Amino acid sequence: MAARGVILVLLLVSLTANATIGFKLLRDPRLPSGAAPTIAPARTTAAPTTATASAERTVPTSPVSADRPAWAHFETRDPAVLAARMRAAGFSVPVAKAAVRTLLWDLANEERGRELAARPLEPFWVTTSGQRDSGVDRAQSRAFAAREHELRRLFPEDATEIVQLQARFGRLPPEKLVPLSLLERDYNDMRSDLLRAGSPGLRMPWTADQLRVIEDERQRDLAALLTPAEMEQYNLRASSTAQAMHRQLAPFGPSEQEFRDIYRLRAEFDRQFGNTGGPVSREAAEARRRAEQAMDANLRSVLGPERYADYTRSLDSGYQAAYAITRERGLPASATAAAYEMQVSTQQRAGAIRADRSRTPQQKAADMSALMSETANAFRGILTEDGWADYRQRAFWLRNIERQATTPGS
Repeated sequence: MAARGVILVLLLVSLTANATIGFKLLRDPRLPSGAAPTIAPARTTAAPTTATASAERTVPTSPVSADRPAWAHFETRDPAVLAARMRAAGFSVPVAKAAVRTLLWDLANEERGRELAARPLEPFWVTTSGQRDSGVDRAQSRAFAAREHELRRLFPEDATEIVQLQARFGRLPPEKLVPLSLLERDYNDMRSDLLRAGSPGLRMPWTADQLRVIEDERQRDLAALLTPAEMEQYNLRASSTAQAMHRQLAPFGPSEQEFRDIYRLRAEFDRQFGNTGGPVSREAAEARRRAEQAMDANLRSVLGPERYADYTRSLDSGYQAAYAITRERGLPASATAAAYEMQVSTQQRAGAIRADRSRTPQQKAADMSALMSETANAFRGILTEDGWADYRQRAFWLRNIERQATTPGS
């Protein structure tokens, strides 16, 4: 009841204040006797005079704003027309290009909407989780490439796209970069379609042969587009062999000649055995093993014993993880070598524990657990606590030791 009384008092005070304000407005001496207050009309926009213009804040405008036509002038569905009109109106290349890109996306979305509308609606009980329509994916990929190609054609003065393609493919002539990009996209789509064919995760024995056919066709198309010197530059930067080497050999730090020598041997091996794509016969597996041994022998001969040891070490996932963490966290370069030495020592000791027939599975698990604790403390001292946590996620060699430390007989 007390609360209700307070509310009533506040309501009465508010009504009294409003009535007082209204009474004063009605008694305003500036109004003629008996006249009611009127609402002032909205201010109309008018050209400011010299006196008023100096008193108002100046709003910055584009130098060409006075000459630009109304926005209706830019309403068109033709990207080339829109680009020309925006150029004529004085818009910068980035602004005009953004507007044309938006128009291209709108047109593509309209086309995609028409395609979807023409398709029959799937029954609600039909599920497609994890399945993709390769035909749709390829169509969308090509449509995206076509849009980017159209933008490059309409705005040749914008060098951003060319610089990006040169960073990927090398300092090739600008007129060859776009066709090369489209060629790469087409062959990537063909490989993806082939690998997605059939049951998920299951590749047919003939998949490898089909992948080799695709790669042979790709090499022929590349040779038709590029000169031998351009082909060499492209291969050393953008081929699958070169990309794998760029990922793996950062710890090795090859010189230009070392990179070329390693590329030559690995590219030849990849051409023969890189695209396995599925199950292989025992004879094919044996041929691959012999070819890999021959490649390693040639690498040892070309690099020399010391650099060959550095090369093989750089391919180890544990060494790569330690190298990356050392660089990311600003640790001394010696931390990478120290972490790798600890890895080798731990792997050797773990192998000795597994080979010890005098110990029961439970005893071996206890030995592995003690080894893991010792290893963790050592790595914390080398890579820091956070670095060790990161290393555990990246270094796959630890997985078996950790599993055997917790699961006897595993």
